[in-house]
Amino acid sequence: MIMHYKSYVGYVTHNKEAGYYYGEVLGLDCGINFFGDTLEEAEQALKESIEAYFEFCAQDGIEPEKTFSGKLNILLKHDIHKKLSLEAARKGKSINELIHESLSQTLEPVEEEIKLTKEMHDN
Repeated sequence: MIMHYKSYVGYVTHNKEAGYYYGEVLGLDCGINFFGDTLEEAEQALKESIEAYFEFCAQDGIEPEKTFSGKLNILLKHDIHKKLSLEAARKGKSINELIHESLSQTLEPVEEEIKLTKEMHDN
């Protein structure tokens, strides 16, 4: 399940055996995790964890990380990189444009889920 707080996104899973919800804030290098016995507790823990992160950053005089910078470095096998380059050239696009289009199409269902959970959270 996806949860939102400010500009941050948390992803929560339920551990049925242990009986609790576990979540992590996505898109950060520092790693923020949170827990709760119920979804409501997990959501509150998300908020408290992010606020604690802000306080920690303020005390150390550093800027909190922004999520999802838009930069993504990936390692590809040689043959995939070659095929990607050839396909981009064939379509008259950059490799970046081709990857962006492909990922956008693949991730359309996720975009809908994000919109729905944000609407539910805002109401």
